[in-house]
Amino acid sequence: MLEVLATTASVSSLQCPLHKSFRLFWSLHDPLRPFVPKRVTGKTPTSLPMHVRPQHAADASDAPSQFKSSYGAPPIARSSLVLSALGCVYIGLSTASSSWYLVQLAPSFQNDLWWVGYSASGHQALMIDVFNTILTTQASGAVNILAPRWTMDKSYHDPQSTTEIRRTYARRLVLLDLTSIEYAVLNLRSLTPTWTVSMSTQTCWVDLNHEFELALTAARQQRCVDLYQSNGAVYIETVLRNQNWDQYIQMYGGDNGIFTIAIQTWLAQVPSGQAWLAATAAARRTTSVAQEAAYWHAHNLTSFQLQWQNSFQTGVGETILVKNALGLTYEIGLKKMSQLDLSWPSIVMNCNLLNEMLTMQALDRSLVRSATNSYTQPPVINPEDLLGLQDGDGNYVAQIGLFRATVGPYLAVDMYYIDVPPSLLSLYNAFQDALYATLDNQPGSLQATLDAIPAITFTPTPPAWQDPTLNFYGGNPMCFVYGPLPYVQDT
Repeated sequence: MLEVLATTASVSSLQCPLHKSFRLFWSLHDPLRPFVPKRVTGKTPTSLPMHVRPQHAADASDAPSQFKSSYGAPPIARSSLVLSALGCVYIGLSTASSSWYLVQLAPSFQNDLWWVGYSASGHQALMIDVFNTILTTQASGAVNILAPRWTMDKSYHDPQSTTEIRRTYARRLVLLDLTSIEYAVLNLRSLTPTWTVSMSTQTCWVDLNHEFELALTAARQQRCVDLYQSNGAVYIETVLRNQNWDQYIQMYGGDNGIFTIAIQTWLAQVPSGQAWLAATAAARRTTSVAQEAAYWHAHNLTSFQLQWQNSFQTGVGETILVKNALGLTYEIGLKKMSQLDLSWPSIVMNCNLLNEMLTMQALDRSLVRSATNSYTQPPVINPEDLLGLQDGDGNYVAQIGLFRATVGPYLAVDMYYIDVPPSLLSLYNAFQDALYATLDNQPGSLQATLDAIPAITFTPTPPAWQDPTLNFYGGNPMCFVYGPLPYVQDT
């Protein structure tokens, strides 16, 4: 191969005085061009080093890959190789550590609380049972849930867990715990007119000044004075002040409306009644919740307590918020019980304001005791007679007669929920604490002894009742249709 080094040739006008023609090859796109030694790159473009070979050699192949430089390939910097190696090591270690971290977190990722081993059918079911048990006797305050007292005598191995819900819990909330004035005002303003006349309460007065009396009997009216003056639920004013007056009148007022006939007509005939109607109609749109509560307090009201009834089962839904160590909260449902309509045998005890006003509408009488057309005026109407509880001779017999003689007339019976006496609650808590503390110290023998005790139904009967000649009626004064039996019946 003929190789000629021409250091001063021009790329555009190269000529060689040789006997054979030569073709000049210059790779303008050679990737090694930037690595030409400094002694070469320092020259001008017209004095670059070139390799010249014969024509027949060039014809053999024009592929740039056959071009060879006399200088050879430049070396790659050692630092670049080191950095590349370190980068590969970093990526490998990062991937491995991330995978290891995910493996470690996998048990925590199995539930929303990020608690290792936590399960809905086990730990969560236990927590629900513990808090439901606590809430039966304690509505607020700090509780040590790790105390032996909160041990549950129950297996949590079933995949589908259940919890016990007591119906008395919802009743206690509505009839005893949630009776504050502020709570009542806020919720009365959210009631529809339909519910305002269907609440389980017996009214005593129209107004907070005790001028217009409403009790169905004189004895109950005196009981209102003695016992119920501080209860806002026995006044019509407390309810209507928190209603949209126009909507209420549209439903129950107007010509021949039940409110019109039973109450409004008489109030409109006396100056104090007219003033009451005007003030009550404007109260909702002119007062805030705080102002209304202050108005109640100014009239010495301390609560808004309804009465027990079995027209429907009170519904309740309850949840708790659990916070983990990371500050994340999770909502857990404790109980959910739907409202259900029931048979309502308690209507014979008291029948709520709606039925009283409907009765007055049918009789065209006023429910206000002082009205000139009141049902208490001649001819006097006894609402109890409308129940048809007498026999053919007009007498109250059997358990009906016994109840009236000892308690009082039907339709005028107050049935308030009575709280557990504090002394009894303290005794119960002390017994539970002592029992579970002992079980914690003797987990085997004592638990086995307790589990061996069979269920026993106690039917305590007074000695005087143990007479084979006696017949016994049921102990429920609201049920009149069943006949006597030769044994004592459950109450």
